[in-house]
Amino acid sequence: MILMDSKGDKIQVSVKKDEFNQWREYLVENNTYVMYNFNVFHNDLQFKACNHAYRMQFTVDTTLRDKEFPEIPQFEFVFKKFADILAGNFESDLLVDIIGAIDKMVFSQTQASLKKVIFNLKDSR
Repeated sequence: MILMDSKGDKIQVSVKKDEFNQWREYLVENNTYVMYNFNVFHNDLQFKACNHAYRMQFTVDTTLRDKEFPEIPQFEFVFKKFADILAGNFESDLLVDIIGAIDKMVFSQTQASLKKVIFNLKDSR
């Protein structure tokens, strides 16, 4: 899950697998909240959803309070251009948004210990 502030800064939030459905009921997309009692860790995950130095983790003691923050933008997308990816201008551990689709499956290998997929992407800009 990604949270965003009024400046467009984003931070990744993790919840424990067994608590996911509980949070799903309380967090509504495009609503704004004030949060209390959560953990903060270095964003050292293998794959990051944003490049913020830290990430948040909700706990059983985390609480939310609805509060209107009209200065927070409704949508904030940062799409990565295919040309940047092809030029190697990207962070290999950061998940990015692209405007495109899988055009053709080239190869698929799904052995028990190894899963490998090669596909072509189509730029939809």
